Amino acid sequence: MSTGSFRTAIACAISLLASAAVPAVAAPITTTVQGIGDANFGPRAGSTVIDFNSGLPSDPNFSGSGSLYGLHTGSQSGVAATPFGDATQYYSTGVGTTTVTFDETATYLGLLWGSVDGYNSIEFYDGNTLVGTIGGSDIRNPANGDQGIGGTFYVNFDVAGGFNRIKLRSSGYSFEIDDLAYGAHYDRIAEVPEPTSVLLLGAGLFALGCARRRRA
Repeated sequence: MSTGSFRTAIACAISLLASAAVPAVAAPITTTVQGIGDANFGPRAGSTVIDFNSGLPSDPNFSGSGSLYGLHTGSQSGVAATPFGDATQYYSTGVGTTTVTFDETATYLGLLWGSVDGYNSIEFYDGNTLVGTIGGSDIRNPANGDQGIGGTFYVNFDVAGGFNRIKLRSSGYSFEIDDLAYGAHYDRIAEVPEPTSVLLLGAGLFALGCARRRRA
């Protein structure tokens, strides 16, 4: 093999390794919004569901900051509004932030979101890394706090790569949720590169092919 052919082969191998080392990245969060009356309204089958009727769980852990966050039943003017048709206990952020920390990584989150407002938002974290943010205006437009049948939704989130912490934020009264569900329901495409030995074998074969084409 001539010096020029060898250099061409090496360049081809480097190009192959560089392209193989970069995995395809899926969209971080996929959101499915279901209105009251939809056929699949509610948590997905197989999920772990927290209905708040027995109080706050220890796992996941709920930690609130701000004013008047916690559990409520019924509506209280200027504090919290029950999600439409929900006669049970629910959770409200009040004005502030509630952090929900999971012991394990999940890829699916579902929740009943009542009277969606534009100042409500959910942040998804993988460790300390912010995966993405979904605001009230991403769920309903306009997100005007409608307390009627058209303002309450069950929202499913599929998070590529997973999450182990979320933050529920509201800069006004209030962000109300119920039937919080979570689990591993996202069919992820593997994002880990092939083992180095396989890459090197493929690079060698590709380089040999490049060199032969060069001689031809």
